[in-house]
Amino acid sequence: MAIIELRGKTETEAECDLMEISVCFEAKAENPYDCSVKVMEECERFLSEIEKSGVALNTIIIDRDNIDVPSYREEKDYLAQRSIIIRKQFDMDFLNFIKKV
Repeated sequence: MAIIELRGKTETEAECDLMEISVCFEAKAENPYDCSVKVMEECERFLSEIEKSGVALNTIIIDRDNIDVPSYREEKDYLAQRSIIIRKQFDMDFLNFIKKV
């Protein structure tokens, strides 16, 4: 049996002060068109506010965009969802801004 011992110092700098913010929009309605329109309007309003604050829209990713069809046994409302992800440098002022929008 042998023992191998390594001694030394390694140093690496990495930028890791990044944040990922996920925002989900949901709406219920009796038909898929109405709930889809509600979600799109709310998302577009949010994105216009974000763009005014200086965030480039090409850094925002649409993560999920779907409409759930209700079962005949469940409630009769459709549920539309859209989820977006914002990735950017950590900024507490921006996080506080997002909470207010």
